[in-house]
Amino acid sequence: MKKVFSVLFFLGLLFGSANFAFTQDNNSTIQDGYEALFTHGLLHDIEIAISQAEWDGLVQDMRDYAEEFNGSVQTGNYRKADFIYKGPAGDTVISQVGLRTKGRFRIIPQDVEGVLHRAHFKVKFNETFDLEPGTEEYQERDDRRFFRLRKLILRQHGTWDISQIRELYSYDLIRQAGAYTSRTGSARLTITIAGKQHYFGIYTLIEPVDKSFLTKRYGRDANDGNLYKCDALGQGGPATLKSLENYPAFKRNNPFFLRKLVGVKDWETNYRPTYDLKTNEDAEDHSALLDFIDNLNSLSGDELKQYLDDNFEVDRFLRYQAMNVLLGKWDDYWTLGNNYYLYFNNNGKIEFIPFDYDSALGFSFFYSPSTGIYEWRYLINDFMASAIGLPISFINWLNPPGSPLVEKMFEIDAYRQIYEGYFKEFSVQSEILSGRPGPEILRYAKEQGLDLIVMGHSSTGIERAVFGSVAGYVVKYSHIPILLISPSILAGNSQIPS
Repeated sequence: MKKVFSVLFFLGLLFGSANFAFTQDNNSTIQDGYEALFTHGLLHDIEIAISQAEWDGLVQDMRDYAEEFNGSVQTGNYRKADFIYKGPAGDTVISQVGLRTKGRFRIIPQDVEGVLHRAHFKVKFNETFDLEPGTEEYQERDDRRFFRLRKLILRQHGTWDISQIRELYSYDLIRQAGAYTSRTGSARLTITIAGKQHYFGIYTLIEPVDKSFLTKRYGRDANDGNLYKCDALGQGGPATLKSLENYPAFKRNNPFFLRKLVGVKDWETNYRPTYDLKTNEDAEDHSALLDFIDNLNSLSGDELKQYLDDNFEVDRFLRYQAMNVLLGKWDDYWTLGNNYYLYFNNNGKIEFIPFDYDSALGFSFFYSPSTGIYEWRYLINDFMASAIGLPISFINWLNPPGSPLVEKMFEIDAYRQIYEGYFKEFSVQSEILSGRPGPEILRYAKEQGLDLIVMGHSSTGIERAVFGSVAGYVVKYSHIPILLISPSILAGNSQIPS
């Protein structure tokens, strides 16, 4: 029986094969370790070997921190471990790296009963621990890198992304759209504690946004500017880029409020500003950030456009914003004032750098597929109205727009035209094929050189008996990664997994 079906290829960019010219030696080792580490389709093996005392210390650090700071486990203390890499980039062993957990809502990786739990980890390859500053040994350690990386993020995805590729491909799509963001890869993680191996599963490798990141994008002549991590849960509130005048009087008249907004994080005292300076920390100067916020809020029309054209990477930002909406990533600047960096290039323009894509491609508390491309800010209001049971008009009045970088930009027709143009460029391509669905999907995917197949699955009972499961066939026979979307997500009613 033949079945006519439509194959929707989600975003033309999603399937453009990445062409990297790797040179391999006789041992099939890719010479550029950085490129190999972040090439999709390669699965690496990472082992972290740690003594029992250091592992117990890592766990206790978190418990002690929670007791001192009202349940927060966001300690920044690194513990000593050895890092062992095996894979196409060439086997490598690095002793005495720094290891800690990562993330705002962290999981303590071992409970009081001794059961191990998967958590996000961060590895710091140039952690100096107790080495004496100014010594040759200290400088050698401080200069140490792993495939040109100072640090590496190891991110687990638990039950909310069993495909293990949602964040992997979201980052890649943002990059392919033309914006700057982190590179990603995949690895099997084993943690060896006191000589006993524990397999933690497949993790996503994420390149941190730091000085090494800046050097790769801008070169050494333009990597010395101020880099800010902008966080919705900073102590000054969401990183909306609103001017001080737009905050309530009780906040802007508080002499300590500016320090809550802008500063250098100190995890030991749990000081976490909204705009956290990550470079040049020893010579704090926030004037460029404050001037940017002031101009963004005080200028409008032609004056604002001229200012942004002269000082801000407008095109990359608009490319990012269009792709971000297509990915359904709501945990962002526009909606929540969250998950981005601002880089004040010392030899160029201000850059917006997005990060954290675990909430894209279908995982959502309140994402609605029908949200308009200029209505992204109201996603959280829709959620609040539904959760509280109040009219959306009242919620919109209570929580008005407050993201001037997008809202004021989109008052300018030229920027709107560019933004809308990128939706056309990144548009979905529709193709109608005739034949048995499973084999036809695989044939077309092979002919087009696709990188990922995105499918829904819902067939049960008689339909499955007559037609078979198309998704099951594709999963069984495909050599291309597959992202399966559950029926509840396709219906726009996804639930948080229990």
